[in-house]
Amino acid sequence: LYVSTSGRIRRISPQGTIETVAVLPLPTIGGFTIPSQTWASGLSFDRLGNLFVVQDSSIQRRIIRVDPNGAASVHLVGAFG
Repeated sequence: LYVSTSGRIRRISPQGTIETVAVLPLPTIGGFTIPSQTWASGLSFDRLGNLFVVQDSSIQRRIIRVDPNGAASVHLVGAFG
């Protein structure tokens, strides 16, 4: 089971062990970090083990890829407004 809490993706094992598998980057505009409330609105895996996260905030929606080693990279950004 995977859950998103406070900008982190966590895996919960069948035994109840909780492990952080990724820390998501904060939203930025023009190179500046924007402090805003963010949440993951969707999680999905591909066949290579990459985790894709749809991350929403008050200012933008992003798709973030987390590789099997836990490295996160932003792949698509859409601004609201």
